[in-house]
Amino acid sequence: MQKNKSKFIISALLLVIVGVIGVNAGGPLFIWNAEQRIPYRWDVTSPVKIYTDLGAFEVLPPVPPVGTVLVTNEIADATVAFAAQQWTDVDTSSFQAQVFGDFGSIGLPDVKDATTAALVFGPDNVGDGIHFVYDADATVLQTFFGAPSNVLGIASPEWADEATGTITEGWVIINAKQRWFTDNTLAMYAGVFTHELGHAINLAHSQTNGAAWFSFDPVGPRSCTIVPYPINVTVADVETMYPFINQRPNGSGIAQSTVERADDKAAISDLYPDSGYSTTKGSITGKILQTDGKEGITGINVIARNLTNPYADAVSAMSGDYVRVQAGNDGTFTLNGLTPGANYALYTDMIVQGGFPTVQPLYVPEGEEFYNGANESGDGLTDDRCQAEPIAVVAGSTVEAEITLNSVKAAPPFMGLAPGTGARTISSDGKVVGGPISGGGTFRWTEEGGYETLNLTQLAGGVMSRDGNAFASETWAPGGTRITHQASLLRYPGQWERLPLPVPDPPAITFPCDTTSHSWGIAADGKAVSGMVWLDINGPLSGG
Repeated sequence: MQKNKSKFIISALLLVIVGVIGVNAGGPLFIWNAEQRIPYRWDVTSPVKIYTDLGAFEVLPPVPPVGTVLVTNEIADATVAFAAQQWTDVDTSSFQAQVFGDFGSIGLPDVKDATTAALVFGPDNVGDGIHFVYDADATVLQTFFGAPSNVLGIASPEWADEATGTITEGWVIINAKQRWFTDNTLAMYAGVFTHELGHAINLAHSQTNGAAWFSFDPVGPRSCTIVPYPINVTVADVETMYPFINQRPNGSGIAQSTVERADDKAAISDLYPDSGYSTTKGSITGKILQTDGKEGITGINVIARNLTNPYADAVSAMSGDYVRVQAGNDGTFTLNGLTPGANYALYTDMIVQGGFPTVQPLYVPEGEEFYNGANESGDGLTDDRCQAEPIAVVAGSTVEAEITLNSVKAAPPFMGLAPGTGARTISSDGKVVGGPISGGGTFRWTEEGGYETLNLTQLAGGVMSRDGNAFASETWAPGGTRITHQASLLRYPGQWERLPLPVPDPPAITFPCDTTSHSWGIAADGKAVSGMVWLDINGPLSGG
């Protein structure tokens, strides 16, 4: 069987201040045929095979916290099996997976460093299946992936038969170093296992309830003070595929370890439906449209909530998720797995945080709004954004509903720029807009010339002079130097020029290793840049 390596996307769960991890209603990560809207899938006529790492799940620090108990591989393997069972037990899905053995059974080594990692991540391995790697001390994450040690896990499908779109191999890496020291059975860390396994079987992130619990995001359109359902979201409502997890006591780790929320169930059932899924559940499909009611918008999160069970029974999707950014103004969405006989409120929802590796979330100035039935239009005076017209769902049937973003007659028109951009600066004459690009880069926009990326080698950031002709940011320094990134200047339409570091005065002040200089401001005519550089004064690091 001829196999070609599928597109590779890392979906990381990141540890942030409160001990959490940091998209498409758990829809597919990868699309095999965008024209026919067919995602990549595993063959589930028999259980997908899972193999676990050989080496120790974790190593303890020299002086572990009081109460710390070393977690054994037996416990980790049991947690992998638990995660597989969660996805297998979804009653509307045909997906099935189980642990078939360890790496030794298929000739793979104990993965403990970059060298052994290269034997698992990348090669087309014998036996195929999903390979669970236990990163005992975050060495593999740091040395092989270049990720920080606070990443909890990474996962992805990796190989597929391009003739059929059948996934044949995937992987998961779990960072044992970040489990909570009293979580000796991995009960709280199991959410990471289940979430990452979801990515390996080709599920993206979801956004239904997580933002409300983690970030106190409103559970309806942001500007609406009253919604037609209760607003009491609990930790039990956080979906497994939400892109953050709090694995500490009283966090979301236990709740996210199980697949019980409707959004997660619909996500895996859409990919791997059982024979009765389409006939026993209902669906809502439609488009998100610009204020003209004609052009679709890709990148808008859409949520449907059961009016009597709004959090356990809520499903979301990103508009354009099955055709991706190539579609531009596609704007289509479909929400499956809905309860027959129930009434749903449908609304657009802007993403608070947490990236989508599939469709870049789009932030529109028109804001969030409910679907308003016959009154739905782009006229904000007649279409009340806070008025929700219930949508009745019928088994085996699909209801069509389009949401047109609101505007008000004679209000200033808004023009959306590229997704992921931040309009930080505008020129004095209002004709040039500049700012950072999410993930790295700086952009320049004019109505005549449109959107222009100013070299993707610089970091996310960028301030523009008031005449619109100069930009300040930071660029990665050349390899082999102790400077990590450096304040830089671009005079449009030229190239980035790294600004020299200042001469230390007095001489006792030196530059530390890994010196960084920052561009924080630029003169109106672009002839001066201000910022910060790190200096070392007799040893301690300080700003100057």
